[in-house]
Amino acid sequence: MNARVFALAGRRPADATCEEPAIISDFTWGTGTGLDRIRALADSPPHPLHAHLGLRFSEVEKGQVELVWTPSDAVRNPAGVVHGGYIAAAFDEVCGVTAISLSNPATPYLTMSLNVDYLRPLLAGETYTAAGSVQQSGATRTLVRAEITDATGRLCAQATCAFTPNRKLLEQASRAGGTE
Repeated sequence: MNARVFALAGRRPADATCEEPAIISDFTWGTGTGLDRIRALADSPPHPLHAHLGLRFSEVEKGQVELVWTPSDAVRNPAGVVHGGYIAAAFDEVCGVTAISLSNPATPYLTMSLNVDYLRPLLAGETYTAAGSVQQSGATRTLVRAEITDATGRLCAQATCAFTPNRKLLEQASRAGGTE
């Protein structure tokens, strides 16, 4: 199995090095649907990035994904609130998996733009909901809108993300016979 297959996944093989992200061993870009891919990811142990950020899947539907987010103390800034960069990373994740959930065949995406509006400070240890929904999907661009709300449903931050399909990775997987 090629090391590129290790991207965006849920568990490590016995021979994985610390540089290799976790994998879902039977997954190949360009096979199955994106919804199947994201559901498999949701049913697997957390990807290291999701574990670091404190993200976990709660709902996965075609074009709509919801993650539960409990930021840890490790993502606080010197002022004591969750650092805006981590909020942006959480948005990039929820928007990215939302875009992938709509693809057929399963297609990885590259972030073209990310715009975040920070409305309320987020606190480490509190639980938030990060929900994304596809607003527009085309051959070269997918636009996703997302919100982070607190336990009472108050809007804390919102974002829009534009993605483009990573055709190079799909072509590599196709040339390799589905092993990348």
